[in-house]
Amino acid sequence: ISSSGCQLFMQEPDNEGHNAEWVSYIVVESGRNTLEGGIIVEAGIASSTIIHRGGQPFNGHLVQFEEAFSNTPAILHSLMTYNNNDFMASLVTDVDIGSFKVAM
Repeated sequence: ISSSGCQLFMQEPDNEGHNAEWVSYIVVESGRNTLEGGIIVEAGIASSTIIHRGGQPFNGHLVQFEEAFSNTPAILHSLMTYNNNDFMASLVTDVDIGSFKVAM
């Protein structure tokens, strides 16, 4: 990430092609921040080795906010690693004003 752009890496599922697409990004300082209009955002990185497999109960990694929000927040998340050979995505559940759970 720099002041004028960022580098991206995209991994495709096996045997799938990829068409051209638009990519948008947002940069937020780590921690809790207040934007114009009083919008509160919290940014951070959660490290986890939990892998959720379809058909199994979800047991995600608990992520707690620095402070509780007044309403249930939206969670923008993405798997940001190339430490695995297989195509994976992140999954978030149990979002409330104080925490959420995440897994791959």
